[in-house]
Amino acid sequence: MSGGYFWDLRTNTLEQQAHGPIHNPVEILGYGFSEDQVMAEIIMRIEAIPEYVRLFAAAFDEVEPVTEQNILNAIATFERKIIAPDTRFDAFLRGNTTLLTQAEAIGLNKFIDSGCARCHSGPMLSDNVVYTNDIITGERAVRTPTMRNLSLTAPYMHNGEHTTLREAIAVYADRDDLFVTMDEDDIGDIETFLRTLNSVNFYRNIPPSVPSGLPDGGNID
Repeated sequence: MSGGYFWDLRTNTLEQQAHGPIHNPVEILGYGFSEDQVMAEIIMRIEAIPEYVRLFAAAFDEVEPVTEQNILNAIATFERKIIAPDTRFDAFLRGNTTLLTQAEAIGLNKFIDSGCARCHSGPMLSDNVVYTNDIITGERAVRTPTMRNLSLTAPYMHNGEHTTLREAIAVYADRDDLFVTMDEDDIGDIETFLRTLNSVNFYRNIPPSVPSGLPDGGNID
């Protein structure tokens, strides 16, 4: 997806988007550093790891390659490689109609007939529109999220309150504001269809280690 990052579409490039979490106290910044201090701290930590110094020097032909902009460029370059165009649903759209089971095809039809596809449409299964006064989040504005790799990215909703895909789908049942109608059978069938949106490459090419020595999920303690 190009342009329109974050829930309010406030940044236009991945480099700008990468800057946001670094300066957000509930994400990378934390509460031990100010926004003015955090990038200097990150640069110092990266420069203390010889392998990172070597990699930055190889990627950026500069005297001092570990800079704020180069860090943002590196993150954005990595993110541009996270694509998922090889789902069974994509192959179905390209004309291979045998790739969906009967149950999955039923779920697709119910996804459309129930009203889900009004917002979740297009290549990313999102209209990329920001909606305000949403019934799910109260007064908060929300952007329609993509549905790609959905069953691999729990928990769900803006605050992660639903742990299963079925629970997340059920939230939308019989919502007057969306004109969505579905019963328990519909929820199960739609869940079956949504699992066809998983990319076989989503978890490939994860490195066995990273230069910092931290687990690939980072240090969340």
